[in-house]
Amino acid sequence: MRFRGRSVLLALAALAGCAEPPPDATPEGAIRAFVAAMERSEYDGDARADAFALLDPASRQELERRARRASNLARRELAPWEMIAPGTFRLRVPLRELEARVEDGAGVVVVRGAGREVEVPVVSEPLEDGGERWRVVLFQELPAAR
Repeated sequence: MRFRGRSVLLALAALAGCAEPPPDATPEGAIRAFVAAMERSEYDGDARADAFALLDPASRQELERRARRASNLARRELAPWEMIAPGTFRLRVPLRELEARVEDGAGVVVVRGAGREVEVPVVSEPLEDGGERWRVVLFQELPAAR
């Protein structure tokens, strides 16, 4: 009986080693994961935190700044992901075809569907193990007027 238990544990360990890469391992995967989290936000209270985790550092900092400001006005502590409105997210373009155009860790994911096209900015974040994960850019600085 012990032998059988060890075999099951070894099989599970082998399967764990063959796990799929995380969704944010590619620019397209990060977009799909972000959209899925936002769609879940209508009925899942934790979904906005999941979406927040998929944002780039500058977008997270901006939402943190807004949360501090809103907390002062509301006189209660608000989390940064609470600045993302739940259940109001609707795609203008269905996620039918995604194409990443990236260079040097930044770029856009072109989302095509229903005769429309939208470009969503993305950036990569390096991981300690040498890999990278992709993040959605929610806020972009506009170029200075000339």
